[in-house]
Amino acid sequence: MGPVKSVASIKGNDGTSTPGRRAEESLAAPCRARAAGAHTWVTPVWPPGARVAWNGRIGMFLREAEDEQVELLIGSRTYRVRRAEVRSA
Repeated sequence: MGPVKSVASIKGNDGTSTPGRRAEESLAAPCRARAAGAHTWVTPVWPPGARVAWNGRIGMFLREAEDEQVELLIGSRTYRVRRAEVRSA
């Protein structure tokens, strides 16, 4: 039985390492997509009771409201604020 070769040392027909080439191709595809300027904004979905931060305060997410607003419980008060102003805590 001959010496055992690692996966990285196995060469393809063109002399390049096949696993390394596949890794480079898979990494290059997302870079091209980002360079094209395609932006996707992901808005978080909080379950009721999740900890959130708004205006420097920590509170609890209550529910979705109309027109991109959410309701938060901070202390004993309920606030209706724009979703864009709320962050996960």
